Amino acid sequence: MCSVQIKLAAQYETAALAYRSAVARMKESRGQEFERAWRLVEHRREFLEKARRVVREHELEHFCHVQESFAAITR
Repeated sequence: MCSVQIKLAAQYETAALAYRSAVARMKESRGQEFERAWRLVEHRREFLEKARRVVREHELEHFCHVQESFAAITR
């Protein structure tokens, strides 16, 4: 992985953790607290999807995965 891809992957993992945490909180909530928790889950889900998309776009635009495979073959 290139340094940018490592950073993007770390951001994705942080977003995934935040999403899972919000889902767990929502499952324990009731009433108005549930509504707030649900909105938080939706917000974090959108952020997680964006983070996933950014990682994938980086891979496709810069061919990081192809460069790594080529480097491994030529060693």
